[in-house]
Amino acid sequence: MDLPLLTPSVLKRNGTLTPFKREKLHNSIAYAVRKNNRNMDAIEEFVGKVEQEVSLKESDISSAELGEQVMEWLRQHDQMGYLRYASVHKELNSLEDFAKLISRLRSGKKAKKDDA
Repeated sequence: MDLPLLTPSVLKRNGTLTPFKREKLHNSIAYAVRKNNRNMDAIEEFVGKVEQEVSLKESDISSAELGEQVMEWLRQHDQMGYLRYASVHKELNSLEDFAKLISRLRSGKKAKKDDA
C-alpha cells in the first residue's frame, strides 16, 4: 500500500499554515533579481534544492527559515537582489535599517535574525 505524499506546510509569521508552493518561492526570488538579468537556471536549481529539503522535513518549515535560506543564497549570488528581498523579509523601515544591512553585506557577515 502506497502512502499518500504529504505537501509540506509553511508556518507563517501570523501562526497560520499554508502549503509550500514552489512557484511562490521561485517568483519571490525572480522578482528580487528582476533587474539584474540573473540566470534563471541557477534560481531553478536553488528552488529545487529548497523544495527537496522541505519535502524531507518531518515538520513544518517557518517562513522565517525559508526567508533566511533565500537571503543566504542571494547574498552569495546577487547582492542587489539580496537587499531587495531582505527589505521585505526583514521588514526594513528606515534608512538606518538599510545602512546596517549594507554594512553587514560589505563586511561579509550574515544579517542577524533580529536586524531590521
